[in-house]
Amino acid sequence: GGANAVLATLAYAYGRAGRRADAERVLAVLKDRAKTRYVSAFDIAVVYSGLGETENTFDWLDRAFLERSTWLVHLKWDDRFSDFRRDPRMTALLRRMGIPNPGIVRDPETAEPERFVSSVAAAR
Repeated sequence: GGANAVLATLAYAYGRAGRRADAERVLAVLKDRAKTRYVSAFDIAVVYSGLGETENTFDWLDRAFLERSTWLVHLKWDDRFSDFRRDPRMTALLRRMGIPNPGIVRDPETAEPERFVSSVAAAR
């Protein structure tokens, strides 16, 4: 059966690996579960992120915001959303959440665009 968050991460990995059919199969399981029990919108956003579907990712992140998902606090550093950090909708979502200094910065030690830290850590 698997926990929803684990299945979402599996589907994310399938999507990133180019195994779209497998990712969509797991997504269907999660959506089917949602008919009878709670499945976090954040978990669905994770799957769409792995599939590279920007519109669906932000749609489900917005739903997660409305659900008040506690997982959203990880958006600034969760690598599963690194492809979306330069999208203005990510900054807008972080602002709506009340995250201070929602601008995303590069890791000052590695300067890699995929590794992000808060602006407070960057100032050290």
